[in-house]
Amino acid sequence: MAWIYLVLFAQFLNALVVLVDKYIITAKTSIKPITYAFFVSLLSIPVIVLVPFGLISLPTFNILSLSLFIGLSYVFSILFLYKGLTKTDASDVVPVMGSLAAITSFVFGAFLLNEKLSEDFVIAFTLLVLGTGLMSYFRFNRKVLFYSIASGVLFGLSSVFIKLIFFETYFLNGFFWSRMGNVFGALLLICWPSNLKTVMSGIRQSNSGTRWLVLGNKFLAGIAFLLIFVGIKLGDVSLVNALNGAQFVFIILFAFIFSKKFPDYFYEDVHHKETVLQKILALKFIIIGLAFLFL
Repeated sequence: MAWIYLVLFAQFLNALVVLVDKYIITAKTSIKPITYAFFVSLLSIPVIVLVPFGLISLPTFNILSLSLFIGLSYVFSILFLYKGLTKTDASDVVPVMGSLAAITSFVFGAFLLNEKLSEDFVIAFTLLVLGTGLMSYFRFNRKVLFYSIASGVLFGLSSVFIKLIFFETYFLNGFFWSRMGNVFGALLLICWPSNLKTVMSGIRQSNSGTRWLVLGNKFLAGIAFLLIFVGIKLGDVSLVNALNGAQFVFIILFAFIFSKKFPDYFYEDVHHKETVLQKILALKFIIIGLAFLFL
């Protein structure tokens, strides 16, 4: 059960990352979602340092295929997420994305991974997903709804593919080649001339402060992802994604801290009566769900 604590800490970090992501792509940083998705994916390339130590082996066809699936599903998942964040608040998009990721990984995990949750885990999963979904204010149009659904489904699939790659090889090798899949996905994005033009324009217009903010935020995201990666290796992929609900507990706490100082980027309607009641109900579902995991 130690993997649950790792994933919970990862979700604490992810809550910070999501808020900073929202700031970066909605503030006056000149970074478009396509540019941000490209660099976030490309930042997986430092894992190349593992090669000289003899820790990595050549991929089989299955490993290579899974790595490509992981990379493509992850890259387009975050691209749709960032597109959604430009249109509405993180509190609207991310909960829907998180709940759909959990449902997707549960369905495909049952078919592809033969995962079978115990009765307590099924109850915990259901409560966590319900709580996560209720965290959204649902203030979006059809386009943002599409972005949220597409992001959630693709992210859930990427998690299942990550679990599958561990059936094919050892941890470090699977970690390395899945990150190389992200790099491939990033390079695929700029195969379209219009995307390449947007990325190059973003590079020229961004200042050093923005670049350091992106790097620092993605460093935190990298730590969170590694912890989640370990959680997927050790636990049930559907439950790992269901624990996304904990992220929104932290986001609400951060909302009280940041909403007054940065209302244009982190505003949460935390003082509206109906919103507070909805959040309390969502928190109850999440807390009870977490309690079932530790019974």
